[in-house]
Amino acid sequence: MVQFYVSWEKYFAKMLFSGVVLIIFSFVFGPGLYAQFSKAVDVVFAADVGYGGGNLYCPTPPPDKIPKATLSSPDQSVNLGNSVSFNVIASNFNNPSYSITDSFSSTTINNSNISSTGSFTWIPTENDVGIHNIVITVKDSCNTINLSIKIIVVIPETPHPFAPKFPNTGAEEK
Repeated sequence: MVQFYVSWEKYFAKMLFSGVVLIIFSFVFGPGLYAQFSKAVDVVFAADVGYGGGNLYCPTPPPDKIPKATLSSPDQSVNLGNSVSFNVIASNFNNPSYSITDSFSSTTINNSNISSTGSFTWIPTENDVGIHNIVITVKDSCNTINLSIKIIVVIPETPHPFAPKFPNTGAEEK
């Protein structure tokens, strides 16, 4: 069996040397360190740069700072070829980004239809005739809100070219 012996003299000498070094260090550098770290310092976290601020830390904002988003227009019906436009009104977001998805299979709507300020503009084509259930996502580093709008693209009614035109007989409609 192997036994190890530690000399208490060597151990005591090392501890005494470490203690002396620590005492000398505290006398030489102690007052400067104490003066440097004893001042009251305000520590500011991510909440100082806005709720989110691009940091991974996302504090719960007070009620008046909760992010909100709404659309400037309700659901719409539009004739083929006419322009559709509305705005996303976002408040209390920190540099919001906007993205858009459409449930319509052959849609011409994409993220280029919505600007960095939340303005949506679109002119439907013949392939867009039908019902579009659109979801607009507004988000920043801490918050995400999805808004829904329905846009129905219809073909405008035009008179049939073979429909007879009756002359005005002077009779009044009742």
